[in-house]
Amino acid sequence: MSTTTKPASTRQVDYIQTLVGERKQALAGEHGYLLQHPLDSARDASALINALLAVPLDPREVDADERGRIDALTGNLASLSPRDRTFAQSLIDQWSTKGRLSERQWPHVDRLAQPPVEPTCDPQAGDIVLAGDEYYLVVQGKSGRHYTKRLVAGKWEYASGGMTVARSGLILTGDALAKWASEYGHAHGHCVFCARELTDERSVVVGYGQVCADRRDLPWG
Repeated sequence: MSTTTKPASTRQVDYIQTLVGERKQALAGEHGYLLQHPLDSARDASALINALLAVPLDPREVDADERGRIDALTGNLASLSPRDRTFAQSLIDQWSTKGRLSERQWPHVDRLAQPPVEPTCDPQAGDIVLAGDEYYLVVQGKSGRHYTKRLVAGKWEYASGGMTVARSGLILTGDALAKWASEYGHAHGHCVFCARELTDERSVVVGYGQVCADRRDLPWG
């Protein structure tokens, strides 16, 4: 019975070229033997990738902007939750040892480096909060913990870390909430609270439904 050896993939080969380019100095010296490593199969490529990852990166000039962002994150570690602190420390360690972070990681650095904001309100489930120029809906999850959704292009989308932002905003109530919900309904054709299409003539005029109005003690009809 014969077996077919799976060849190295294009993705593996491209990644190997990237790793080699980042380690030219070391591969020109004591680690040069890795350049002779066979690439006859996907298994060979995987083994070479693991070996290259263990080779030191070429030293590079430290970017002053990156250094400043990492320093800001380091200085803010004590104010973070245990979970965020662990994540932030992993980003700092990676930058310190490898000298670089990916484009997807830098936004996390900037977010976690933000100094803590003193809460101005204590939003509860169902509250609509205006923070800056953005709107947040507070939701209670199955575990009982609160999280937020942010209004994006007329739709509520999950907002990571949104509760911290919401606590620094203003809870909409009364006339302010009714005015905003009405303007939203007229613009989008559905209720901002439950996302149902407005079909009842009175709801179309008001901009939100009767059930949602009763729940939030808003004028309707």
